[in-house]
Amino acid sequence: MYPPQIGTKRLDGPDFLGIALFAACLYAAFAGGAIRPPDAPRLQVGVSVITAVAATVALGRARRRAARGARGARRLRLVLTGPALLAVFLAWSTLSLAWSAAPDATWVTVNRLADDALVLGLALALGASAPRPLHRARDGLLLLVGLVLLDGLGQKVLPGLHIHGLVNLDQTGTLARLQAPLGYWNALALLLVLGAPAALSLTLTGQARRRLRTGAFILLELIVVGVGFTESRGGLLALAVALLAAVLLTPDRLMALITALAAVLAGVLELVIVLPARPLTGNGIALPAREHAGLLLAVILVAVATLSALALPRIEALAPRLTTARRRRVGRLIGRGLVAVVFLGLLGAALSHRGLTGQVSHLWTGFNHADAIATSGVTRIFSDSSANRVDWWGQALAAFAQRPLGGWGAGAFPVINLLFRHTTISALDAHSVPLQWLADTGMIGAGLALAAWIALLRAGWVATWRAGAERVHPTRLDTAAAAERLAAGALFAAALAYSVHALYDWDWEIPGVTLPVLAVLGVLSGGLLAGPARRRPRVVPPPVTLAPPRRSPTLRLVTLSLLVALCTLLAVAAILPGLAATRADTALAEAAQGTPAALAAADRHAAQAAALDPLSAAGPLARASVALAEGAPGLARDFTIVAIRREPTDVAAWQALVRVDLSLHRGAEALTAARRVLSLDPTPGVIAYLELASQAIQAQLEATPPQNSASATPSGA
Repeated sequence: MYPPQIGTKRLDGPDFLGIALFAACLYAAFAGGAIRPPDAPRLQVGVSVITAVAATVALGRARRRAARGARGARRLRLVLTGPALLAVFLAWSTLSLAWSAAPDATWVTVNRLADDALVLGLALALGASAPRPLHRARDGLLLLVGLVLLDGLGQKVLPGLHIHGLVNLDQTGTLARLQAPLGYWNALALLLVLGAPAALSLTLTGQARRRLRTGAFILLELIVVGVGFTESRGGLLALAVALLAAVLLTPDRLMALITALAAVLAGVLELVIVLPARPLTGNGIALPAREHAGLLLAVILVAVATLSALALPRIEALAPRLTTARRRRVGRLIGRGLVAVVFLGLLGAALSHRGLTGQVSHLWTGFNHADAIATSGVTRIFSDSSANRVDWWGQALAAFAQRPLGGWGAGAFPVINLLFRHTTISALDAHSVPLQWLADTGMIGAGLALAAWIALLRAGWVATWRAGAERVHPTRLDTAAAAERLAAGALFAAALAYSVHALYDWDWEIPGVTLPVLAVLGVLSGGLLAGPARRRPRVVPPPVTLAPPRRSPTLRLVTLSLLVALCTLLAVAAILPGLAATRADTALAEAAQGTPAALAAADRHAAQAAALDPLSAAGPLARASVALAEGAPGLARDFTIVAIRREPTDVAAWQALVRVDLSLHRGAEALTAARRVLSLDPTPGVIAYLELASQAIQAQLEATPPQNSASATPSGA
């Protein structure tokens, strides 16, 4: 993932590939995370096109030669194990279509997994073929995070900035928490966290220019401010993990710790000053008040950034004065300080009115009672609530217990939530990637996914450890070897922070944060495959009789054709669900007009929707609506049953069946469908709807004698 560099040198194939990956990650970040259509299909089509073009160029010529011999074979196995297991997990998720409780959602999930696999493969090729890939990947990640941070803090500093069709920073009026451009505050916090190790790495790189080091130090400070404005407790924990990992992976850990603490303290100072200001953190604040507070925030940010720029040279001047003896004393002091903090914390809990065990019990009770947590506000950061996560984790485990082997189908957690929840709070994800893997794909799928991720982290760890390992001096950060280790450590620390955050959130389903991590992991581990550059031989034409035979172009043509066909298939698969949904919406709009011509067009579009996405209930439901508009309730019931058989847990389909059965005076069938609706979605709105429908159902049951209607009951009932 490379940042665009124009005018430095002639761009070649790896440069264009890196810029393309950077553009894909940038689009995913600024397209609401590329979670929903039409952004998600556009991203998947773009990645498929990039893969096809890259495959065409790569089969045309090779720039680097892979390492050979026994060591090269071991590295090849190490690097390719993760992608191979990810491909098997993709195949298993595709196979889960056969038993999925939500086949349409499974199709969408498989498309996203294929997109992830393509990005990982492209990043591996980039790391194996490009010069200095670690530095360029780190700089690309920094640029990505910097642009997202500029947009996020701009919503607080200049909320009134609005350029029609380009920029609209008025995003925090209703809800003060930062969430744009990704559309989810925890995802925004995580993406900012990914850039923290990279900023620290560039700050410590002695070979970098002073302006770059100062800018990276200020950026690290602003990342802390941005994460604070998201009010994401998980983001703060991930930030601590990222910076701790970056410090431990730095040759001079003490200087890394001092630099990181200085930047964090500067950011915390800014947050302490500005977070109590209600125009910046309160919900429903008018735009003029937020604009005035934004000007004050800008003054504070500039003032602290100026002080940070002046303090950085003094921090760097500490390095020559830190002798070995002083470093040992500081290390012992830090260790004793940590022990003292833990001891004082336990002592304070023991001396409290609840006692140590009572305090632990109180925290656990607050963690379980998640409904009372505030949506936003400074007090939310210090809340001990799990924000309903305990309930969703329990639903995932309960679903896994019922189907432990194959799960309920990839992407089927919305259905799991309907079937296993005990409250009216709905969720589309389990808010824990491993638990969702267990619920969706069972023991086999979760094992494959976890093994793939561990293999990717292992390859990244080996690549980080090898980066400049033979030449890195423990206290010198101004060498090329130290710069290589710092860049590698920053990339691995970002992946590690993502792994921790994924334990308690749904990051795997957000391309805006997952694609950058896959890209940096691929570039990091792909460097293990790079061998020495191919040297051009001297121009001495050999005799014609001794010329080596050329490689057969047939094999290359067949390979290229298969890759292009695969990319085309993935692009079409990404487009079809959204296209079918558009056709279904068009059919509903035309059916509402009621004219014969409009009804004919509506039926045609609804039939197209049903054919384009044979796993979705939207097309048959649209055809049922058209049939009702045409005065054919019997035909509408047939289409509704088709929709239920496609998606047996679709609440809208069962509600449609209640209405159709009422119109056909089928009271018993309507009652069965109503009970199914209530079991799937016992929310107040559905209950109120069923109370109104139950009166008509009861009237029909009293007026009509019972009939044997087993043959008319859908199989999903």
